[in-house]
Amino acid sequence: MKPIAMKCSQIEFDAIHPKLKGLEVTKITMFEKHGYLTNSFQGHKGVISNIGLDLANYGRAVHHEWNENTFLEACDIKPTQQFMSKYINTTISKAQLKKIYDVACTSWQTKIMEFAKRIDFLTDNITFNEQEIDAMFTAATADQYILLESIFGLEDEPVIEWDKIKTGSQVMIKQNGKHCNGFEKIDADKPVNVIFYKTPYLLDHKGFTLKSSHSSYTSFEQNGKFVLFSSESDMDYITKVISY
Repeated sequence: MKPIAMKCSQIEFDAIHPKLKGLEVTKITMFEKHGYLTNSFQGHKGVISNIGLDLANYGRAVHHEWNENTFLEACDIKPTQQFMSKYINTTISKAQLKKIYDVACTSWQTKIMEFAKRIDFLTDNITFNEQEIDAMFTAATADQYILLESIFGLEDEPVIEWDKIKTGSQVMIKQNGKHCNGFEKIDADKPVNVIFYKTPYLLDHKGFTLKSSHSSYTSFEQNGKFVLFSSESDMDYITKVISY
């Protein structure tokens, strides 16, 4: 186990909490005030809590962007399977939603009750978007995951071959903590073109820049609009490759 402190929000903590099996979780306070999650609270390895940035550096690797897998690896926990998938079914019945509710934790039961307000009274069905389903799968325990998979269905997509991505590749992207600028200008449901891939130089709405605050960037383009992400670590904002 490697001591770590990582920038974290309440939503991100709620998603990783069920996966911290075998570790002690204690004294969780407001993430707005204590915004770094650590696995070595008060110097004790394996004790999970949140602390302020002023305490983060004491013998820990400090990360200023959230990455669930990196945190789990530091805790000596094998990251859960990352599925690069699309959902076969985004509309489910009221009865199926009740099955999810029955196995959910208290906080998720509250969320599901909010979802239930959207049930179509003519069909007794409810439709979810990709972000909502992702959140369910991310927070699920192993048994809950199996139930969700049986209800929504997953269709596996090919694993991304990162070393084959280059200028001219077409990919799908999503916004996350590595986003620098430009995402709001594009249609996220359509592919983007890779302009520069993991380079110290970049291209965005300001034009070409030789170097900036990050050591590595990936620049994308869609219909003359540019999107910029840092690429110093995991590039999980690329969700699918259309063409290499």
